[in-house]
Amino acid sequence: MLNASTLNRSTVVGGLALVLLLGATWLMVRPFWEAIVWSIILSLVTWPVYRRLRNAMAGHQTTSALVMSLLVLTAIALPVGLIATALVREVAPAYNEAVAFLSSAPPPPSWLERVPPLAEFWRENLAALHTSSGAGRQFIAPLVKPGARLLAFAGETFVQIGLSLFTLFFIYRNGDRYARQIRAVLTHLLGDSLERLLGPTREALRSVFAGVLLAAGAQGLIAGIGYAIVGIKAPSLLGVATAVLAVIPFGAVVIWGGATVGLVMAGSWVKALILLAWGLLLVSTVDNLVRPLVINVQTRLPYLQTFFAIVGGLAVFGLVGLFLGPAILAVWMVLWQEWVAAGSAEEKEIPISNQVS
Repeated sequence: MLNASTLNRSTVVGGLALVLLLGATWLMVRPFWEAIVWSIILSLVTWPVYRRLRNAMAGHQTTSALVMSLLVLTAIALPVGLIATALVREVAPAYNEAVAFLSSAPPPPSWLERVPPLAEFWRENLAALHTSSGAGRQFIAPLVKPGARLLAFAGETFVQIGLSLFTLFFIYRNGDRYARQIRAVLTHLLGDSLERLLGPTREALRSVFAGVLLAAGAQGLIAGIGYAIVGIKAPSLLGVATAVLAVIPFGAVVIWGGATVGLVMAGSWVKALILLAWGLLLVSTVDNLVRPLVINVQTRLPYLQTFFAIVGGLAVFGLVGLFLGPAILAVWMVLWQEWVAAGSAEEKEIPISNQVS
């Protein structure tokens, strides 16, 4: 028979081996973990559609998985292509204006001429863009490196999208088998708690996905209309930039707020006030209404905790944290409610004399 020391030794060795195995697995998966998580999120969001498609195709898993993957690719590529076409028309004029701005220092706005020290500061430091000194170069030069990083990030993003779609095909094709295996393992680890945790997590991922995309798209569209109304050049480009940053809470303010400041610097006070009011009353209102409405109504997650879950998820996991944060919060809410219910039941069982003493 095995004695206690032998069992303890086996448990420790087995635990260490499991930790090493998990560590080695993480090192292998780490370069691709975002693509894998995105594919899982996409599969959860689109699975009802895929199930109907598979039933319509008489259960042919490989064919239906391929068709569904192509549909997802089309859903991503078509709007991106349309947006890119519009951007190509606007990027060239915007680039030419930027080059003209950097090649010759523009005169200060008329309203700035009324404050001679500020007007002189404007002239000196814009002229300093072409020299080796001056505050202007100090402000502009650091923007070059982020631009290079942005190009590298764009290339990496396309690679991640390709890996996500590649993984998504296999999740569609083998999803039922994966689900049974994962459910069996989680049932072994979590027991009866599994069913109570899976539902809210799945609903949180789906509702956050819908809420984020709807709110960001609506903000970009409304902001683009506002840019066109006040006569800002390249409204589609700025609208897309607004939609992209609108994925992050309060991110859209960076674009329309910066455009407002640009109008003020150009002396267009009326247009600046119009854009400011447009951003505050319409663009921000859309975010404050659509995102919480979709997320909170479907998941019943409290707004404050959802806000911190989204921001915290972004800080820890990056863009995918937009969805992981609320999913983790949904699990915590289920556990918290169970613990509160259990604690309340235990309090009722305690005799009143014991509670008073």
